[in-house]
Amino acid sequence: MASGPGDALPKELEETYAAQLLRNTPEYGIAWDLELWRVAEQERFSRELEEQRKKVLAQWQGEWDVALQSKEKEFTNRKQELEVLALRMQSSTAALEEREAAVAVREKDTDRLEQ
Repeated sequence: MASGPGDALPKELEETYAAQLLRNTPEYGIAWDLELWRVAEQERFSRELEEQRKKVLAQWQGEWDVALQSKEKEFTNRKQELEVLALRMQSSTAALEEREAAVAVREKDTDRLEQ
């Protein structure tokens, strides 16, 4: 029989047919299953990694909050200590000014008596 131009399959059909034959092989099925497994494992790994990242960030945030509260408490305590010291200094300064005024009065009295 003579083969004519109509006997040959178009290139697209040949490629489609070859791809279909390849997909029907056990090796292709195994490769496909492995690819599906790989994608599933990658997604699982990404989820676990994201969960772990969130846990670590939450832990760091908790530690940061505790440290910040501690620093704020320490700051408040130091501020109160300084306010108490400032009041004591004002009181001491006022007492010293009163003493100086009393000494000045006595000096004037002494100077007046000496004259």
